[in-house]
Amino acid sequence: MVKTLVMAGTVALVSVVGVSAGGRALLDHTKAQVAMEKEAIAMVAQVEEVARDVSYHADRLLQLAQTFGVSRWSHYHHLDEIKALVNDGLRPALQKLTDVQVQLPEWKQG
Repeated sequence: MVKTLVMAGTVALVSVVGVSAGGRALLDHTKAQVAMEKEAIAMVAQVEEVARDVSYHADRLLQLAQTFGVSRWSHYHHLDEIKALVNDGLRPALQKLTDVQVQLPEWKQG
């Protein structure tokens, strides 16, 4: 029996492969489950990427708040970028993760 542990962000996939007497591999996941888990990993990666981008823009806003003579456009630009990242990147990814979580076995939902 071979166990494989793959870590991606905060999601871990464990695949167990056993070999029968006839030499055929017995998988504990169906193709649909594996595809769903891969989709969840991609969504977690998207959430992490959006979080980094939001953090960048929030740091820039903090720096701009401490600087005199910065245009209103600069503040608006970073606030608008944060809004777009949350609405267009974070919200869809979190919704998809919520949808996928319901379909995962209970021990993988933690």
